[in-house]
Amino acid sequence: MKKVLSFLVVGLLAANGAHASSHVGQCVFPKTKTLPNGNLSFVRAIDISDQPSPEAAIKPLVSMETYQISAEENGFIRLVTVPDYSLTDPQATAGKIVGWGKFRDFDVQAPRNCN
Repeated sequence: MKKVLSFLVVGLLAANGAHASSHVGQCVFPKTKTLPNGNLSFVRAIDISDQPSPEAAIKPLVSMETYQISAEENGFIRLVTVPDYSLTDPQATAGKIVGWGKFRDFDVQAPRNCN
């Protein structure tokens, strides 16, 4: 009985840890620094690719917006746009795939800031 109970506890802990290691569904914002004039600037150039591969074609991220992570693969995260509540139809621009980037180039945001 003790063995069965210990296997159940270990199984639940392992399942919980596996879920916590995924970034899917989290909101992220590009890492920034504040310039002397008060404006924000990217800490470094952020490359966005069309595939989760270092060999894929890249383009620079130019928009300083909040994104949601929709997938993870090979150390890359797929970024999608979030609702823009400054528009009359906030969902009009939500869910569009931006591309694949590296998690290290982004800071995790609280879900309440995902807009």
